[in-house]
Amino acid sequence: SVAASSLPEFSRDTAAGERVARKGSIGESSANNGGTPEQSQAVYAALLERLRGGWQRILFYIVPSTIACIAYGDMIVGLLYRGGKFGAPEQRVVHAVLAAFAIGLISFGSVKLLASAHYALRDYKTPLRASLSSLVVSAVVSIAFAWPLRHSIYGAAAIALGTALGSYVNLSVQIRGLRKRLGVIYTPHMWMGTRRIVLATVGAGLVAAPLRYVLRDQSSYVVALPTLGLYSLTYLVIAWLMGSGEAARWLRRAVRTSGGGL
Repeated sequence: SVAASSLPEFSRDTAAGERVARKGSIGESSANNGGTPEQSQAVYAALLERLRGGWQRILFYIVPSTIACIAYGDMIVGLLYRGGKFGAPEQRVVHAVLAAFAIGLISFGSVKLLASAHYALRDYKTPLRASLSSLVVSAVVSIAFAWPLRHSIYGAAAIALGTALGSYVNLSVQIRGLRKRLGVIYTPHMWMGTRRIVLATVGAGLVAAPLRYVLRDQSSYVVALPTLGLYSLTYLVIAWLMGSGEAARWLRRAVRTSGGGL
C-alpha cells in the first residue's frame, strides 16, 4: 500500500538511531555511537508520525469495506458471479466466506504497514515471529471451527473465520514490538479519528439499507450498484462533515476544520 511503501525510506536514517538504541534507551548513548540522542529521537519521532498517519489512512478505507463485505457481501458476490450455474445457494456460501475473511480485514490491511515500520527499525525478527504465531493460531482455530462443519458446505467459511481471527495475533505481536521501541502507537487523537470512521460507516449503512429493501426483488445489478454507490457516497459525505481530510480529497471539497484528522 502507499502508506506502507513510504516507511522503508526511513531505514537509512534509522541506522544511526539503531546504534544508539543498542546501548539501551535513546537518551543513554554518546555521539561516538554514530548519532546524538537528539538525532535519534528526531528520526524515531518522524517514523512514528508517518506510521500513525498511514495507519489512520488505511483504516479510513478498510473499516467501511469490512462492513460492506459483511452486510452487503451477498450483493457484491451476486454482482460479480451470479449467472448460469452460480445461483442463490452458491451466492450464500461465497458470501459467508467473504464475510468471514472480512472480519480479519483490519488486521490484514494493517500488518504490512507495521511490518514496514519494523523493517525501517532494522527489526526483521518481530514480523517473522508474528507471522509464524499467526499461522499456528489460524491453523488451530480453523480446524476447531471447520471440524464440526466438515460435511457442510459452510466448512470453507469456518476455515476463513479461523484465518481471520488468527491474523489478529500477527497484529498484536507487531503492535507490542513497536510499542517497546517507539512508545505509544495509537494515541487518543487516533481513537477519535477511528470513532469518526466507525460512525460514518454506521451512518452510511443505515442510509443504504432502505434502498436495498426497496430493490430486493430486482436483479443483482439493479440492487447492488445503487445500494453500494449510495453506501460509499454517504460514507464520504458523513466523514467529510466530521472533518475527514481523506473524504474531502475524494469529494474535492475543502477540509472542514471542526472535526480534523482522517
